[in-house]
Amino acid sequence: MIRNVFVVLLMIACVGCVEEADKPAAKEGFFYVQPGETVKPQEGTSWRKFKEAGISLQIPKGWIVEEFKSPSGEIVKVSADSTYKVGLTVNVIKDVTSKTGISADLYALKLYKEYVSNVKSIVYNTLKKEDHFTKVKWKVIKDMPEHPGIEFTVRVSAIADRINDVLYIYIFGSPTETYDKNWKIGEKIFTPLLIHPEKI
Repeated sequence: MIRNVFVVLLMIACVGCVEEADKPAAKEGFFYVQPGETVKPQEGTSWRKFKEAGISLQIPKGWIVEEFKSPSGEIVKVSADSTYKVGLTVNVIKDVTSKTGISADLYALKLYKEYVSNVKSIVYNTLKKEDHFTKVKWKVIKDMPEHPGIEFTVRVSAIADRINDVLYIYIFGSPTETYDKNWKIGEKIFTPLLIHPEKI
């Protein structure tokens, strides 16, 4: 009963989210890859596997890559340069229920509610269920405390694996002024998102 009430409250917080029809996950740009299966990288990138996080990303040539642990899980950062104004951050949270007290899909909705509470505007948001995934996506305009005086456009995809209780959070950000140009490269990192099937 408590879970059902919590779901309703979080769905109200996501008013305006467009729930899309189920589609094969592979066609949506994130998918499990079976052992021995390969995917050709897009031009100007090469695949790099992050074993601890349980993911692979297409890394643009010359971009800076960092991988480290946080109290919540594994973090991978891919940045265009040392200013860290343009790039992707991936946070992989394992055993979400034991760490947060709620399931991975509910936590994804909770993150959405918290994230959009302090932004200039919401460009779009969507909520979609595919197989055992729940995917919450949003794009916002916001300020970044670490870069005062610069407006940023940020795209977020929170992918909850409801069976394995893992949440994958992908965040791509760029100064709004140059976002369209930077997204042409950033999209190669952001999609497709290759999630390995091995138990993390």
